[in-house]
Amino acid sequence: MINDHWSCIVDPWSLVCDVEDKMNYKDKWVLITGASSGMGSDYAELFASQDANIILTARRESNLVELKNKIATKYPNSKVVIVSSDLSNEEGCQNLIREINKQDIQVHTLINNAGYGIYGEFTEMNWSEVKNMLDLDIISLTYLTHHYVKEMKARNEGQILLVASIGAYQPCPLYASYGAAKAYVLNFGEALNVELAGTNVKISVLSPGVTETEFFERSGQKQSLYQKIVMMKSMPVAKVGIRSMEKGALSVIPGFMNNLIIFLNRFSPRKVTAILAHQLMK
Repeated sequence: MINDHWSCIVDPWSLVCDVEDKMNYKDKWVLITGASSGMGSDYAELFASQDANIILTARRESNLVELKNKIATKYPNSKVVIVSSDLSNEEGCQNLIREINKQDIQVHTLINNAGYGIYGEFTEMNWSEVKNMLDLDIISLTYLTHHYVKEMKARNEGQILLVASIGAYQPCPLYASYGAAKAYVLNFGEALNVELAGTNVKISVLSPGVTETEFFERSGQKQSLYQKIVMMKSMPVAKVGIRSMEKGALSVIPGFMNNLIIFLNRFSPRKVTAILAHQLMK
């Protein structure tokens, strides 16, 4: 099982020490989007290890069932509800909310993790695929945040984590629309964090770098040497996101190398940054 205290992680790229003071998730419900793989399943295990009740949602129901069974075996104190839904359209978001309401569940924590990127020259992309990506990465994220943050504010309790990317901090040739979408997520989440100051509702943004998930399989990119070198495991990244959300941090970039890259970008002309990013993505 995952250590109850999420003990110190030491890895050359992250150098992260996790929270010592645990939030009490007993009888609280956590909604995790994009829960069928990668960090989504990591979030589920982390919250289940803290006795939270979990709502898992994604398109692939078989993956959700497998994860539910795994959690039931390892963390019997955690209740798990699965809702198979395509969140890339408003109907899917409404279906998710409707199913949660049917079970009279009050969402305490929302992990807006669902999203993907498409790799390649923008002019060569199929528009319907680009639109589907933007609908999931921007519209559904905003829709679910809008719905649940109002409920949280009304009862003055709750927390939301929005998953962006270090691509939000710079132009991303070959991931042009994906990087732009994540820039929206970053600015949206940081703005809401300030709007909600003075309440007991917390919103934070997690901006991972290259992470070991299904991202590259979905995007269609063969990993570059640079990406293989800086890649982080998904579990430490998920832990950083949860810790930051619980503390009410504005936003966080996990990993020493990712932080260094974004810091150095501040001193580079944007065109140079874009050209360098282009070369690293090839």
